[in-house]
Amino acid sequence: MGFARNYLAKRARIFRRDIPFEGILPQIIAVIPCFSEPGITDTLFSLKAASSEHHSVEVIVVVNWPEDAGREAALLNHKIFIELQEWAEAHSCSSFRVYPVCCGDLPAGESGAGPARRTGMDLAAARFNMDNNSGGVIISTDADVLFDSNYISEISGCFADKRVNTASVYFEHPLEGVDYPSSVYEAIAQYELYLRCYVQSLRLAGHPHAFHTIGSSFAVRASAYVKQGGMNSRKAGEDFYFLQKMMLLGGYTEINSTRVIPSPRISGRVPFGTGPAVKRLSAPGAALQEMYNHGAFNDIALFLEKRELFFEAGKDECRNIVMGLPESVSSYLTENGFMEAVAEMRGNSASCSTFVKRFFAWMNGFRMLKFLNHAHNRYYEKIPVTVAAAVLAEKYGIKASPDEGAARLLNIFRNIQRGEERFLE
Repeated sequence: MGFARNYLAKRARIFRRDIPFEGILPQIIAVIPCFSEPGITDTLFSLKAASSEHHSVEVIVVVNWPEDAGREAALLNHKIFIELQEWAEAHSCSSFRVYPVCCGDLPAGESGAGPARRTGMDLAAARFNMDNNSGGVIISTDADVLFDSNYISEISGCFADKRVNTASVYFEHPLEGVDYPSSVYEAIAQYELYLRCYVQSLRLAGHPHAFHTIGSSFAVRASAYVKQGGMNSRKAGEDFYFLQKMMLLGGYTEINSTRVIPSPRISGRVPFGTGPAVKRLSAPGAALQEMYNHGAFNDIALFLEKRELFFEAGKDECRNIVMGLPESVSSYLTENGFMEAVAEMRGNSASCSTFVKRFFAWMNGFRMLKFLNHAHNRYYEKIPVTVAAAVLAEKYGIKASPDEGAARLLNIFRNIQRGEERFLE
């Protein structure tokens, strides 16, 4: 039968693939989408170095390319698939096995990181289903990352806690080296600083879903993956939307005792995210990465702190509370149907704690992002990320100046966030 039987039945087309799984089923399966990644063996060697006989791992690599990629890309990816098969034959062992999967010439609507990640994660769920191992852990990562040697053991230790459904894993991009021009390292420092300032600003505003949502650095329990309907098939941003959904289930935490080290390289494969940001920020004459104004976060914090009042208040009082908020917030709530939503929340909540969960299910990470864009379209201007970082640092009693540069400011927030291990019930 198996815990994932019903879910997998809906995804039957995926499982026509003949994957020759061998040996004892592991507790951890890593999934890696791969499109035109000739250097993927560096990632595999790093992942193998993090495994052991006590922490065995299987790896599903989904080599994929769209039908409109062109002959050269198709030939390259087919070559990578063959080389992966040869690598797996030469380097797999009882505690580390690699299974390449070829998904070539995909229709445009079925190609990209989201579909490839979903294919691999569904196959991992099917593998765990063979032994009805609902507690198995599915790692999501990418084909251009490296790992600390304790990466697998720390993930295993985290998921030994049965409360845990999903975990974001700490990451650090390299900020110096000889593999890329100095402009690329400066660009990735700015972009990672933006990511950390964004999450830290959400935390200071009081939002419980303030976690990093990076496709190369998270893990999920197989039963939770199935329960929440699996990965989506978005071409980009699949990680953000998937992890927002997993936060609603609860049991969401962070693993800050190890590192994923993603590449800082330029990429134009997706319309937004790290690769395009580095391309833009490393261009000659590029402006600094911008960040949302701290005033908008201060405004939304006033709304979030009143969440329990909405449970007890009547319709008129709720409206009065909303209208008493900063205009950036009240206009957003009015235009997005908050009054109707809050009435529904109250009608379906027997307790204040249940109401608060529904409140944040409505005012989730996606709506927070929409609010910030709304606020900056009408009320605020974005500011350089180094300015935002200096303002944030002062809230932690740390004196900092925008003139210190992105890399030095980034280290402040790396230290802050590595010291904060959060758990979302």
